[in-house]
Amino acid sequence: MNVSIDKKQTFSLFGLIFLWLPVKIFANLAFRKERNKYQTIDNINERFVREMNGLKLLLGRTLIVGCIKP
Repeated sequence: MNVSIDKKQTFSLFGLIFLWLPVKIFANLAFRKERNKYQTIDNINERFVREMNGLKLLLGRTLIVGCIKP
């Protein structure tokens, strides 16, 4: 699976300046809770969950997902 964006939104960058720290803190808390308490995150899908909270997807205008069935 590959994920990309078509264009970064410059206005989102302005909001991210003020919200980056709270977003990062709560994303880490939610990740830890999902992994330890609910056990919904494992080694297979951990990469995708981390990518969802990355700058590329947080600032993207349109999300493009490409999947190939093995």
